[in-house]
Amino acid sequence: MHLRPYMLALLVVAAAAGCAVPEGAGPPERLIATGNQEALFVVLGATVDGMEGFRFWQRDAAGAWRFDGEGVGEPVTAAACGARLMVFLPTGRYGLFSSETPEIFPAPMPSFFPMAVSGDGQAVDAFGWDADSNPMYARLQEGTWRHDRIGAAIERDKVLDPTAARFKGRAYLIWREKALPVFVGPPSYRIRFVYLEKSVWSVSPLSRIYLDSPPRIAASADRMVCLYRKPGAAGSPGPWAVATYETADEDFHEVGLLQTKDPLPPGPIAVGRLGDRFFAVASPGQSPSVADLDVETARAEAFLPLQAAGEVAATEPQAPGFYNLALLVIAFVMFLLLLGWRDRQARQRGGAVPAAQPVGLATAPLGRRAGAVVLDSFLVSAVVLSVVIGFYPEFPRQVWQREVLPWQEVLVVSAVHDICTILYFSIAEAVTGRTVGKAVFGLEVRTESDEPITWRHAVLRNVLRLVDELPMLYLAGLVSVLMGPKPQRLGDRVAHTLVVLRRTGQGTM
Repeated sequence: MHLRPYMLALLVVAAAAGCAVPEGAGPPERLIATGNQEALFVVLGATVDGMEGFRFWQRDAAGAWRFDGEGVGEPVTAAACGARLMVFLPTGRYGLFSSETPEIFPAPMPSFFPMAVSGDGQAVDAFGWDADSNPMYARLQEGTWRHDRIGAAIERDKVLDPTAARFKGRAYLIWREKALPVFVGPPSYRIRFVYLEKSVWSVSPLSRIYLDSPPRIAASADRMVCLYRKPGAAGSPGPWAVATYETADEDFHEVGLLQTKDPLPPGPIAVGRLGDRFFAVASPGQSPSVADLDVETARAEAFLPLQAAGEVAATEPQAPGFYNLALLVIAFVMFLLLLGWRDRQARQRGGAVPAAQPVGLATAPLGRRAGAVVLDSFLVSAVVLSVVIGFYPEFPRQVWQREVLPWQEVLVVSAVHDICTILYFSIAEAVTGRTVGKAVFGLEVRTESDEPITWRHAVLRNVLRLVDELPMLYLAGLVSVLMGPKPQRLGDRVAHTLVVLRRTGQGTM
């Protein structure tokens, strides 16, 4: 979609409506590893184009790594969905990401606040809360979401750092929960989970596993693995350990402390799987490092940065805003060239007024016309925003944070804006000859024969406004004004109208 001239107005109006940029130096450190039979994804929180977002990498079944792209918005949870990455945002919306253009979808159910998601290559399990803090479960299979309340007692304030997995036909929601310390000292945390099997929910007692980090879970067809940090002495961080799940007693059992060939990289560590293989993932900087993980011995091979040995595409991703910036620069250069050409033509004519310009009409200066358009755009955008918020309450925040919107919502917003624009300009100009912006800047619309315009003139010139704004920022209309025999945009040429200085008394304003 081309850059519409009202998007800046929508951003400013959205900001005035109370949309604030999150405070802080950057997004929280977030590392997610998730995979299935087809692919392994690594997601790393990052600042994308000045906003909180994420970058992600993919390893395919052949073992080749590549940088797949980036997205805007806080990644609450993520899962491999076929050969694409599914990322849930705080609003409950989710996107399917790959090297292609992402697809954004509405939440699986109304008022869904996601907490964990997992995929097994055939379906996706999502866990979240509804507006009343009831635990909810949704499953995506064959393109359709089915959802229901979790039939187990779960207290929202006790569910810390939840994650999800599908193992041996069961859907698991796993989290860490604060446990009373055995002796006086800092609080301790233990694993707890619920699982769904044959339409029956079961809740586990507190696990024997104590941990000081979020539980990092990955599950293949025959093994579920937990990577976690053990409590350290005197409240200090302890070593990382590996545990596996046993259905015999429905609990995790520690295999051993995580052993590595080289010292562990700093930062968080996650675990993911591709097929039946498991991988440990670390994020020591802007790029993750990955190592093969032998679950039987709790040993990880050397952590290799993803950009090493040509595993990542040679070119870094360009910020989404670069394209729009380049368009603005090109438009500005074209504008300067057109002004220069116009001045040269005027000098060649000795400064005389073009013969085609109507006598008795003082056509509007380009600066006043631009000011009137900007003011009118803000007024129309305010109306559009109030209408859109009624259908999409999250729209102002999504625009301000530059989330990718579903094409259906983009189409609706564009249609509402175009309809409001045509109605506003047509009614105002047919009744009074000017809009609010034109009145403020002392302009009005007249016919070429210096008569008040009619409804036919007003509707015709403003329907064609949709053409004049192409490809962006009224560039087509600007070229028509500067290069045509009369200072008219395309809509004025077809309707035989002119934007002129408004008369006051015997003179002009």
